[in-house]
Amino acid sequence: MHKIVGKLHINYSNIYIIFMIIFFLKAILYAVYIIPPYLFSAPDDHGHLSYIQYIYATHSIPILNQTGFEIDTYINFILNENNVVSSFTKDGIDSYNFDTSVNWIAQHPPLYYVIMAIFYFTASLFTNNIMDIVFFLRIITSIFGILSVYILHKILKELDTEQIIYYAVMTAFVFSAPLQYFFVTITNDGLTILLCLTATLFLVRYMNKLNSKDFYFYVLICSLIILTKYTGAVYVLPYTIFIVFLLIKNNSILNTIKVLLKSLLIAILLVFPYLIYNISEYGRLFPVYDSFTRNTNGSLLEYIIEKDYFEIVVRNIIMVIGWIKHISANNTLLLWILVFLICMIIPYIKRSMKQIVIIFIISYIVFFYILKVDLLQSLIITSFIILSCCLIMNSANKRELYFNIVNVISIIIVFIAFFSAQYKLYLAQGWVNGMNGRYYYIAVFPVLYIIFSGLKYINNKYTSFVPLLIVVCFIIMELGIMYKEVILW
Repeated sequence: MHKIVGKLHINYSNIYIIFMIIFFLKAILYAVYIIPPYLFSAPDDHGHLSYIQYIYATHSIPILNQTGFEIDTYINFILNENNVVSSFTKDGIDSYNFDTSVNWIAQHPPLYYVIMAIFYFTASLFTNNIMDIVFFLRIITSIFGILSVYILHKILKELDTEQIIYYAVMTAFVFSAPLQYFFVTITNDGLTILLCLTATLFLVRYMNKLNSKDFYFYVLICSLIILTKYTGAVYVLPYTIFIVFLLIKNNSILNTIKVLLKSLLIAILLVFPYLIYNISEYGRLFPVYDSFTRNTNGSLLEYIIEKDYFEIVVRNIIMVIGWIKHISANNTLLLWILVFLICMIIPYIKRSMKQIVIIFIISYIVFFYILKVDLLQSLIITSFIILSCCLIMNSANKRELYFNIVNVISIIIVFIAFFSAQYKLYLAQGWVNGMNGRYYYIAVFPVLYIIFSGLKYINNKYTSFVPLLIVVCFIIMELGIMYKEVILW
Protein backbone atom coordinates (compact mmCIF):
# COMPACT_ATOMS: atom_id res chain seq x y z
CA MET A 1 0.00 0.00 0.00
CA HIS A 2 1.30 3.44 -0.94
CA LYS A 3 0.42 6.89 0.27
CA ILE A 4 1.73 10.30 -0.78
CA VAL A 5 3.00 12.66 1.91
CA GLY A 6 3.57 15.99 0.19
CA LYS A 7 5.54 14.84 -2.86
CA LEU A 8 7.15 11.90 -1.06
CA HIS A 9 5.91 8.40 -1.98
CA ILE A 10 5.85 6.11 1.04
CA ASN A 11 5.35 2.34 1.04
CA TYR A 12 3.59 1.68 4.34
CA SER A 13 4.19 -2.05 4.11
CA ASN A 14 7.96 -1.52 4.39
CA ILE A 15 8.33 1.77 6.22
CA TYR A 16 8.86 -0.01 9.55
CA ILE A 17 12.25 -1.12 8.16
CA ILE A 18 13.20 2.52 7.68
CA PHE A 19 12.14 3.25 11.26
CA MET A 20 14.25 0.33 12.52
CA ILE A 21 17.30 1.50 10.56
CA ILE A 22 16.92 5.05 11.89
CA PHE A 23 16.62 3.74 15.45
CA PHE A 24 19.74 1.58 15.02
CA LEU A 25 21.82 4.41 13.56
CA LYS A 26 20.75 6.71 16.39
CA ALA A 27 21.56 3.95 18.88
CA ILE A 28 25.17 3.86 17.68
CA LEU A 29 25.34 7.66 17.85
CA TYR A 30 24.00 7.68 21.42
CA ALA A 31 26.02 4.71 22.66
CA VAL A 32 29.40 5.81 21.29
CA TYR A 33 29.32 9.58 20.83
CA ILE A 34 26.65 11.12 23.08
CA ILE A 35 26.53 9.08 26.29
CA PRO A 36 29.96 9.53 27.94
CA PRO A 37 32.49 6.65 27.82
CA TYR A 38 32.36 6.07 31.56
CA LEU A 39 30.07 4.85 34.31
CA PHE A 40 27.78 7.16 36.23
CA SER A 41 26.11 8.36 33.03
CA ALA A 42 22.99 6.22 33.49
CA PRO A 43 20.89 5.28 36.56
CA ASP A 44 22.65 2.71 38.74
CA ASP A 45 24.80 1.59 35.81
CA HIS A 46 27.55 0.38 38.16
CA GLY A 47 25.02 -1.89 39.88
CA HIS A 48 23.69 -3.34 36.62
CA LEU A 49 27.21 -3.89 35.30
CA SER A 50 28.29 -5.51 38.58
CA TYR A 51 25.31 -7.91 38.35
CA ILE A 52 26.45 -8.95 34.85
CA GLN A 53 30.06 -9.27 36.01
CA TYR A 54 29.02 -11.46 38.95
CA ILE A 55 27.23 -13.91 36.67
CA TYR A 56 30.21 -13.89 34.30
CA ALA A 57 32.75 -14.48 37.08
CA THR A 58 30.86 -16.92 39.32
CA HIS A 59 28.28 -18.53 36.99
CA SER A 60 25.60 -17.82 39.58
CA ILE A 61 23.25 -14.95 40.39
CA PRO A 62 24.06 -12.43 43.15
CA ILE A 63 22.37 -12.66 46.54
CA LEU A 64 20.41 -9.62 47.64
CA ASN A 65 21.74 -7.89 50.78
CA GLN A 66 24.97 -9.95 50.58
CA THR A 67 26.63 -9.53 47.18
CA GLY A 68 28.39 -6.21 46.68
CA PHE A 69 29.42 -4.22 43.64
CA GLU A 70 32.45 -5.37 41.68
CA ILE A 71 35.19 -3.43 43.43
CA ASP A 72 36.93 -1.87 40.39
CA THR A 73 33.57 -1.02 38.84
CA TYR A 74 32.53 0.64 42.09
CA ILE A 75 35.79 2.61 42.39
CA ASN A 76 35.46 3.75 38.77
CA PHE A 77 31.89 4.83 39.48
CA ILE A 78 32.98 6.88 42.52
CA LEU A 79 35.80 8.52 40.55
CA ASN A 80 33.44 9.48 37.74
CA GLU A 81 30.92 10.74 40.29
CA ASN A 82 33.62 13.15 41.42
CA ASN A 83 34.49 14.24 37.87
CA VAL A 84 37.64 12.09 37.66
CA VAL A 85 37.04 10.34 34.33
CA SER A 86 38.81 7.00 34.13
CA SER A 87 38.67 3.52 32.68
CA PHE A 88 40.10 0.21 33.88
CA THR A 89 40.94 -3.31 32.75
CA LYS A 90 40.16 -6.78 34.11
CA ASP A 91 42.58 -9.67 33.54
CA GLY A 92 40.81 -12.97 34.03
CA ILE A 93 37.96 -14.14 36.24
CA ASP A 94 40.18 -14.13 39.33
CA SER A 95 40.49 -10.33 39.10
CA TYR A 96 36.79 -9.84 39.95
CA ASN A 97 36.04 -8.97 43.58
CA PHE A 98 32.56 -8.21 44.99
CA ASP A 99 33.53 -7.37 48.55
CA THR A 100 31.99 -3.87 48.69
CA SER A 101 28.77 -2.27 49.88
CA VAL A 102 25.54 -4.09 49.02
CA ASN A 103 24.46 -4.02 45.38
CA TRP A 104 20.71 -3.33 45.57
CA ILE A 105 20.34 -4.14 41.86
CA ALA A 106 20.54 -7.80 42.94
CA GLN A 107 16.83 -7.48 43.79
CA HIS A 108 16.01 -7.78 40.08
CA PRO A 109 15.27 -11.13 38.41
CA PRO A 110 18.17 -12.50 36.34
CA LEU A 111 16.96 -12.83 32.72
CA TYR A 112 18.42 -9.57 31.33
CA TYR A 113 21.69 -10.06 33.20
CA VAL A 114 22.13 -13.68 32.08
CA ILE A 115 21.66 -12.59 28.46
CA MET A 116 24.13 -9.73 28.85
CA ALA A 117 26.66 -11.95 30.68
CA ILE A 118 26.88 -14.05 27.51
CA PHE A 119 27.79 -10.94 25.51
CA TYR A 120 30.11 -9.76 28.28
CA PHE A 121 31.97 -13.05 27.95
CA THR A 122 32.07 -12.64 24.16
CA ALA A 123 33.47 -9.12 24.40
CA SER A 124 36.06 -10.17 27.02
CA LEU A 125 37.57 -12.55 24.47
CA PHE A 126 38.67 -9.54 22.42
CA THR A 127 39.41 -6.86 25.03
CA ASN A 128 40.08 -6.48 28.75
CA ASN A 129 39.16 -2.78 28.77
CA ILE A 130 35.89 -2.52 30.65
CA MET A 131 34.69 0.62 28.88
CA ASP A 132 35.15 -1.08 25.50
CA ILE A 133 32.96 -3.86 26.87
CA VAL A 134 30.46 -1.27 28.09
CA PHE A 135 30.25 0.18 24.57
CA PHE A 136 29.58 -3.30 23.23
CA LEU A 137 26.86 -3.99 25.83
CA ARG A 138 25.20 -0.67 25.00
CA ILE A 139 24.98 -1.67 21.33
CA ILE A 140 23.59 -5.09 22.27
CA THR A 141 20.97 -3.47 24.52
CA SER A 142 19.91 -1.30 21.59
CA ILE A 143 18.77 -4.48 19.83
CA PHE A 144 15.88 -4.59 22.30
CA GLY A 145 14.89 -1.13 21.06
CA ILE A 146 15.13 -2.13 17.40
CA LEU A 147 12.95 -5.18 18.09
CA SER A 148 10.54 -2.94 19.99
CA VAL A 149 10.11 -0.79 16.88
CA TYR A 150 9.20 -3.93 14.92
CA ILE A 151 6.77 -5.17 17.60
CA LEU A 152 5.12 -1.76 17.75
CA HIS A 153 4.66 -1.94 13.97
CA LYS A 154 3.02 -5.36 14.33
CA ILE A 155 0.65 -4.13 17.05
CA LEU A 156 -0.51 -1.17 14.98
CA LYS A 157 -0.98 -3.35 11.90
CA GLU A 158 -2.87 -5.95 13.94
CA LEU A 159 -5.15 -3.18 15.21
CA ASP A 160 -5.61 -2.00 11.62
CA THR A 161 -4.96 1.58 12.67
CA GLU A 162 -5.29 4.34 10.13
CA GLN A 163 -2.02 5.18 8.41
CA ILE A 164 -1.88 8.62 9.97
CA ILE A 165 -2.04 7.08 13.47
CA TYR A 166 0.49 4.41 12.53
CA TYR A 167 2.93 7.01 11.27
CA ALA A 168 2.46 9.28 14.29
CA VAL A 169 2.95 6.52 16.89
CA MET A 170 6.01 5.07 15.15
CA THR A 171 7.57 8.53 14.75
CA ALA A 172 6.98 9.44 18.40
CA PHE A 173 8.61 6.19 19.53
CA VAL A 174 11.62 6.27 17.21
CA PHE A 175 12.42 9.95 17.75
CA SER A 176 11.93 9.92 21.52
CA ALA A 177 15.24 10.95 23.11
CA PRO A 178 14.48 9.35 26.52
CA LEU A 179 13.49 6.02 24.94
CA GLN A 180 16.56 6.05 22.72
CA TYR A 181 18.72 6.84 25.75
CA PHE A 182 17.40 3.98 27.88
CA PHE A 183 17.69 1.53 24.99
CA VAL A 184 21.46 2.14 24.86
CA THR A 185 22.29 2.11 28.56
CA ILE A 186 23.10 -0.96 30.63
CA THR A 187 19.78 -1.51 32.39
CA ASN A 188 16.97 -4.06 32.27
CA ASP A 189 14.41 -1.41 31.26
CA GLY A 190 14.93 -1.94 27.51
CA LEU A 191 14.19 -5.67 27.66
CA THR A 192 11.21 -5.01 29.94
CA ILE A 193 9.72 -2.51 27.46
CA LEU A 194 10.25 -4.99 24.60
CA LEU A 195 8.53 -7.80 26.49
CA CYS A 196 5.62 -5.57 27.54
CA LEU A 197 5.10 -4.55 23.91
CA THR A 198 5.28 -8.20 22.84
CA ALA A 199 2.68 -9.18 25.46
CA THR A 200 0.43 -6.43 24.07
CA LEU A 201 0.91 -7.81 20.57
CA PHE A 202 -0.23 -11.31 21.54
CA LEU A 203 -3.18 -9.87 23.45
CA VAL A 204 -4.29 -8.01 20.31
CA ARG A 205 -3.73 -11.08 18.15
CA TYR A 206 -5.84 -13.19 20.49
CA MET A 207 -8.53 -10.49 20.59
CA ASN A 208 -8.68 -10.57 16.79
CA LYS A 209 -8.35 -14.28 16.05
CA LEU A 210 -9.16 -16.12 19.32
CA ASN A 211 -6.34 -18.52 18.54
CA SER A 212 -5.16 -20.48 21.59
CA LYS A 213 -1.55 -20.29 20.38
CA ASP A 214 -1.61 -16.53 20.85
CA PHE A 215 -2.93 -17.06 24.39
CA TYR A 216 -0.04 -19.43 25.15
CA PHE A 217 2.50 -17.01 23.69
CA TYR A 218 0.97 -14.25 25.83
CA VAL A 219 1.50 -16.38 28.96
CA LEU A 220 5.04 -17.20 27.82
CA ILE A 221 5.95 -13.52 27.40
CA CYS A 222 4.34 -12.58 30.74
CA SER A 223 6.46 -15.26 32.40
CA LEU A 224 9.58 -13.74 30.83
CA ILE A 225 8.50 -10.31 32.09
CA ILE A 226 8.43 -11.65 35.65
CA LEU A 227 11.92 -13.06 35.10
CA THR A 228 13.13 -9.65 33.89
CA LYS A 229 11.57 -7.03 36.15
CA TYR A 230 8.74 -7.46 38.63
CA THR A 231 7.15 -4.10 37.84
CA GLY A 232 6.49 -5.25 34.29
CA ALA A 233 3.84 -7.55 35.72
CA VAL A 234 1.96 -4.47 36.92
CA TYR A 235 1.53 -3.32 33.32
CA VAL A 236 0.16 -6.64 32.04
CA LEU A 237 -2.18 -7.25 35.00
CA PRO A 238 -5.28 -5.64 33.40
CA TYR A 239 -4.35 -7.17 30.04
CA THR A 240 -4.20 -10.59 31.68
CA ILE A 241 -7.65 -10.14 33.21
CA PHE A 242 -8.95 -9.00 29.81
CA ILE A 243 -7.46 -11.92 27.86
CA VAL A 244 -8.86 -14.41 30.38
CA PHE A 245 -12.25 -12.68 30.04
CA LEU A 246 -12.05 -13.14 26.25
CA LEU A 247 -11.10 -16.78 26.72
CA ILE A 248 -14.06 -17.50 28.99
CA LYS A 249 -16.49 -15.49 26.85
CA ASN A 250 -15.64 -17.24 23.59
CA ASN A 251 -15.03 -20.83 24.69
CA SER A 252 -16.82 -23.68 26.37
CA ILE A 253 -16.09 -24.39 30.01
CA LEU A 254 -14.12 -27.52 29.10
CA ASN A 255 -11.97 -25.76 26.51
CA THR A 256 -11.39 -22.80 28.84
CA ILE A 257 -10.13 -25.11 31.58
CA LYS A 258 -7.91 -26.93 29.09
CA VAL A 259 -6.30 -23.70 27.84
CA LEU A 260 -5.84 -22.34 31.37
CA LEU A 261 -4.19 -25.56 32.57
CA LYS A 262 -1.76 -25.57 29.64
CA SER A 263 -1.01 -21.90 30.27
CA LEU A 264 -0.43 -22.59 33.94
CA LEU A 265 2.01 -25.34 32.98
CA ILE A 266 3.97 -22.90 30.78
CA ALA A 267 4.14 -20.37 33.62
CA ILE A 268 5.17 -23.02 36.15
CA LEU A 269 7.95 -24.39 33.94
CA LEU A 270 9.41 -20.92 33.37
CA VAL A 271 8.81 -19.06 36.62
CA PHE A 272 8.39 -21.75 39.30
CA PRO A 273 12.11 -22.68 39.61
CA TYR A 274 13.01 -19.04 40.20
CA LEU A 275 10.20 -18.55 42.73
CA ILE A 276 11.34 -21.69 44.58
CA TYR A 277 14.85 -20.26 44.66
CA ASN A 278 13.52 -16.98 46.08
CA ILE A 279 11.57 -18.76 48.81
CA SER A 280 14.53 -20.94 49.78
CA GLU A 281 16.98 -18.02 49.76
CA TYR A 282 14.83 -15.13 51.04
CA GLY A 283 11.59 -16.63 52.32
CA ARG A 284 9.68 -14.46 49.83
CA LEU A 285 8.37 -14.92 46.30
CA PHE A 286 9.52 -11.46 45.18
CA PRO A 287 12.42 -10.13 47.30
CA VAL A 288 13.12 -6.42 47.06
CA TYR A 289 15.78 -4.19 48.53
CA ASP A 290 14.25 -2.59 51.59
CA SER A 291 16.82 -1.39 54.10
CA PHE A 292 14.97 1.83 54.92
CA THR A 293 13.27 2.59 58.19
CA ARG A 294 10.50 5.13 58.48
CA ASN A 295 11.83 8.49 59.62
CA THR A 296 9.00 10.82 58.62
CA ASN A 297 5.31 11.02 59.36
CA GLY A 298 4.42 13.03 56.28
CA SER A 299 0.82 12.56 55.18
CA LEU A 300 -0.25 11.60 51.68
CA LEU A 301 -1.48 15.11 50.93
CA GLU A 302 1.76 16.62 52.20
CA TYR A 303 3.67 14.30 49.89
CA ILE A 304 1.54 15.31 46.89
CA ILE A 305 1.21 19.04 47.56
CA GLU A 306 4.20 20.21 49.58
CA LYS A 307 6.72 17.92 47.89
CA ASP A 308 5.47 18.79 44.39
CA TYR A 309 4.88 15.16 43.47
CA PHE A 310 2.98 15.74 40.24
CA GLU A 311 5.33 18.48 39.05
CA ILE A 312 8.32 16.15 39.44
CA VAL A 313 6.72 13.04 37.98
CA VAL A 314 5.39 14.86 34.91
CA ARG A 315 8.80 16.40 34.17
CA ASN A 316 10.53 13.05 34.62
CA ILE A 317 8.08 11.09 32.48
CA ILE A 318 8.39 13.57 29.63
CA MET A 319 12.17 13.56 29.85
CA VAL A 320 15.02 12.89 32.23
CA ILE A 321 18.32 11.84 30.70
CA GLY A 322 21.45 11.17 32.74
CA TRP A 323 22.01 10.48 36.41
CA ILE A 324 23.49 13.01 38.82
CA LYS A 325 24.46 15.07 35.79
CA HIS A 326 21.20 15.11 33.90
CA ILE A 327 18.81 17.13 31.79
CA SER A 328 15.09 17.05 32.42
CA ALA A 329 11.97 18.61 30.96
CA ASN A 330 12.13 22.40 31.35
CA ASN A 331 9.19 24.79 30.95
CA THR A 332 9.86 25.24 27.24
CA LEU A 333 9.55 21.51 26.61
CA LEU A 334 6.50 21.29 28.88
CA LEU A 335 4.85 24.07 26.89
CA TRP A 336 5.66 22.29 23.62
CA ILE A 337 4.12 19.05 24.94
CA LEU A 338 1.03 20.92 26.14
CA VAL A 339 0.49 22.57 22.74
CA PHE A 340 1.00 19.19 21.07
CA LEU A 341 -1.59 17.49 23.33
CA ILE A 342 -4.09 20.28 22.72
CA CYS A 343 -3.63 19.76 18.97
CA MET A 344 -4.42 16.07 19.49
CA ILE A 345 -7.65 17.04 21.31
CA ILE A 346 -8.88 19.30 18.48
CA PRO A 347 -10.12 16.42 16.23
CA TYR A 348 -12.48 15.31 19.04
CA ILE A 349 -14.10 18.73 19.55
CA LYS A 350 -16.94 18.32 17.07
CA ARG A 351 -17.74 14.86 18.42
CA SER A 352 -17.39 15.40 22.18
CA MET A 353 -17.38 19.14 22.89
CA LYS A 354 -19.63 19.07 25.99
CA GLN A 355 -17.78 16.14 27.55
CA ILE A 356 -14.40 17.78 26.90
CA VAL A 357 -15.50 20.97 28.66
CA ILE A 358 -16.84 19.03 31.67
CA ILE A 359 -13.70 16.88 31.96
CA PHE A 360 -11.48 19.94 31.61
CA ILE A 361 -13.26 21.84 34.39
CA ILE A 362 -13.24 18.92 36.82
CA SER A 363 -9.65 17.85 36.13
CA TYR A 364 -8.28 21.38 36.16
CA ILE A 365 -9.98 22.18 39.48
CA VAL A 366 -8.67 18.97 41.06
CA PHE A 367 -5.05 19.36 39.97
CA PHE A 368 -4.56 23.13 39.92
CA TYR A 369 -6.76 24.34 42.78
CA ILE A 370 -7.00 21.35 45.11
CA LEU A 371 -3.67 19.55 44.62
CA LYS A 372 -1.79 22.81 43.90
CA VAL A 373 -0.03 21.44 40.82
CA ASP A 374 1.76 24.03 38.68
CA LEU A 375 -0.19 25.44 35.74
CA LEU A 376 1.71 23.75 32.93
CA GLN A 377 1.71 20.32 34.58
CA SER A 378 -1.99 20.68 35.51
CA LEU A 379 -2.88 21.41 31.90
CA ILE A 380 -0.72 18.53 30.60
CA ILE A 381 -2.37 16.06 32.99
CA THR A 382 -5.82 17.45 32.16
CA SER A 383 -5.13 17.18 28.42
CA PHE A 384 -4.08 13.55 28.73
CA ILE A 385 -7.17 12.74 30.80
CA ILE A 386 -9.33 14.37 28.11
CA LEU A 387 -7.63 12.32 25.40
CA SER A 388 -8.16 9.12 27.43
CA CYS A 389 -11.84 9.84 27.96
CA CYS A 390 -12.36 10.85 24.32
CA LEU A 391 -10.77 7.61 23.14
CA ILE A 392 -13.19 5.59 25.26
CA MET A 393 -16.25 7.69 24.41
CA ASN A 394 -15.58 7.40 20.67
CA SER A 395 -15.01 3.65 20.56
CA ALA A 396 -16.55 2.18 17.40
CA ASN A 397 -17.80 -1.08 18.95
CA LYS A 398 -17.73 -3.13 22.15
CA ARG A 399 -14.49 -4.87 21.25
CA GLU A 400 -12.77 -1.54 20.72
CA LEU A 401 -14.40 -0.11 23.85
CA TYR A 402 -13.08 -2.94 26.03
CA PHE A 403 -9.59 -2.62 24.56
CA ASN A 404 -9.51 1.15 25.06
CA ILE A 405 -10.70 0.82 28.66
CA VAL A 406 -8.04 -1.81 29.39
CA ASN A 407 -5.32 0.46 27.96
CA VAL A 408 -6.41 3.34 30.21
CA ILE A 409 -6.66 1.05 33.25
CA SER A 410 -3.17 -0.29 32.55
CA ILE A 411 -1.73 3.23 32.68
CA ILE A 412 -3.63 4.00 35.89
CA ILE A 413 -2.39 0.81 37.58
CA VAL A 414 1.23 1.49 36.57
CA PHE A 415 0.92 5.01 37.98
CA ILE A 416 -0.67 3.82 41.24
CA ALA A 417 1.95 1.09 41.71
CA PHE A 418 4.86 3.49 41.38
CA PHE A 419 3.11 6.18 43.38
CA SER A 420 2.75 3.70 46.25
CA ALA A 421 6.42 2.68 46.04
CA GLN A 422 7.58 6.30 45.85
CA TYR A 423 5.45 7.31 48.82
CA LYS A 424 6.99 4.45 50.80
CA LEU A 425 10.45 5.76 49.91
CA TYR A 426 9.40 9.23 50.99
CA LEU A 427 8.29 7.95 54.40
CA ALA A 428 11.60 6.13 54.79
CA GLN A 429 13.97 8.80 53.51
CA GLY A 430 12.10 12.05 54.08
CA TRP A 431 12.48 13.30 50.51
CA VAL A 432 11.03 12.52 47.08
CA ASN A 433 12.95 9.71 45.39
CA GLY A 434 12.59 6.95 42.81
CA MET A 435 10.84 9.22 40.27
CA ASN A 436 12.83 8.42 37.13
CA GLY A 437 10.67 8.47 34.02
CA ARG A 438 12.02 5.13 32.75
CA TYR A 439 9.84 3.27 35.25
CA TYR A 440 6.73 4.37 33.35
CA TYR A 441 7.95 3.57 29.85
CA ILE A 442 6.59 0.02 30.08
CA ALA A 443 3.24 1.70 29.27
CA VAL A 444 4.59 3.48 26.18
CA PHE A 445 2.16 1.80 23.77
CA PRO A 446 -1.14 2.72 25.48
CA VAL A 447 0.13 6.27 26.09
CA LEU A 448 1.02 6.84 22.42
CA TYR A 449 -2.15 5.08 21.27
CA ILE A 450 -4.28 7.36 23.43
CA ILE A 451 -2.47 10.52 22.32
CA PHE A 452 -2.70 9.91 18.57
CA SER A 453 -5.96 7.98 18.09
CA GLY A 454 -7.96 11.17 17.47
CA LEU A 455 -5.99 11.85 14.28
CA LYS A 456 -8.37 9.60 12.36
CA TYR A 457 -11.03 12.30 12.71
CA ILE A 458 -9.09 15.13 11.08
CA ASN A 459 -10.11 16.51 7.70
CA ASN A 460 -8.85 14.35 4.84
CA LYS A 461 -7.11 17.24 3.11
CA TYR A 462 -4.67 17.50 6.06
CA THR A 463 -3.82 13.80 6.39
CA SER A 464 -1.01 14.05 3.82
CA PHE A 465 0.88 16.68 5.78
CA VAL A 466 0.24 15.91 9.46
CA PRO A 467 2.62 12.89 9.58
CA LEU A 468 5.38 14.92 7.94
CA LEU A 469 4.80 17.76 10.41
CA ILE A 470 5.00 15.32 13.34
CA VAL A 471 8.30 13.92 12.00
CA VAL A 472 9.78 17.40 11.66
CA CYS A 473 8.66 18.41 15.18
CA PHE A 474 10.11 15.32 16.83
CA ILE A 475 13.38 15.50 14.89
CA ILE A 476 13.86 19.14 15.88
CA MET A 477 13.08 18.33 19.51
CA GLU A 478 15.49 15.40 19.62
CA LEU A 479 18.28 17.34 17.94
CA GLY A 480 17.89 20.03 20.60
CA ILE A 481 18.03 17.42 23.35
CA MET A 482 21.10 15.73 21.80
CA TYR A 483 22.85 19.10 21.72
CA LYS A 484 22.07 19.61 25.42
CA GLU A 485 23.42 16.12 26.21
CA VAL A 486 26.70 16.84 24.42
CA ILE A 487 27.06 20.13 26.31
CA LEU A 488 26.20 18.39 29.61
CA TRP A 489 28.80 15.66 29.21
